[in-house]
Amino acid sequence: VFLAAPMDGASEYGSARDFAMRVVQSLREHCGIAEVFYAGSSIVEREDFEEPAVSMQRNLHPFRSARCFAMIFPESKCSSVLVEAGMALAFGMHSVYFVRRREDLPWMLRDVGSSGDDKLGTVRVVEYRDESDLLRKIRTNGPSLFPRRAQRVEAL
Repeated sequence: VFLAAPMDGASEYGSARDFAMRVVQSLREHCGIAEVFYAGSSIVEREDFEEPAVSMQRNLHPFRSARCFAMIFPESKCSSVLVEAGMALAFGMHSVYFVRRREDLPWMLRDVGSSGDDKLGTVRVVEYRDESDLLRKIRTNGPSLFPRRAQRVEAL
């Protein structure tokens, strides 16, 4: 799973990163996802941000290698996560958008999952009230958030 979460526009990068890292851990524990890529995991402080072209190049391989896409979109704001959501659609990846309010998404992303175009992949929108609510929803819904092919395969 490739996890996209706002970083540059986040007023408090440290707290936004900490929350995203808790989501990464929750996806691993409760959704059976063995590998979750989150670019912020290696960026401890805002001063460590790379130039946009370097960041795109560095993240492109993990993005293309991912079977699924997940996005945290806590508020209606211009963010690179929307570019990544568009890329996921173009690649036909199963996507889950974690949003506070569906209305915060750009118009076409609000209900893209029912477009009827199988080439876009499936899109699921999960609304949440606050950080603890999102973590609870991931814990409660677990593996049903992502298709089985994205989950780790356990040896018998």
